[in-house]
Amino acid sequence: MGNKIQNPAQKEFIVKNLPHAEFLGFIPYDEAIINADLANRSILDSSEPVLTEVKKIYRALISTTKTQNRKVNVTERLLIEHKDCSCR
Repeated sequence: MGNKIQNPAQKEFIVKNLPHAEFLGFIPYDEAIINADLANRSILDSSEPVLTEVKKIYRALISTTKTQNRKVNVTERLLIEHKDCSCR
């Protein structure tokens, strides 16, 4: 995740210099985040661009978690089947 991105060139720089990294999203720099923090409010109430990007990152995290859970469930099932197998 990129943070405090002020323009497309910064995003491109990060992506270019970390070619093997998988980015969930890029949160833009926004003074509204600072103001929300100082007012003890959620950053989700700060600005629409921030909310949009945070939602995108959240969806990517949930998607990744579900995929990993499916892989774990398949692996667990295979291990259980192998454990119960009398082919040793």
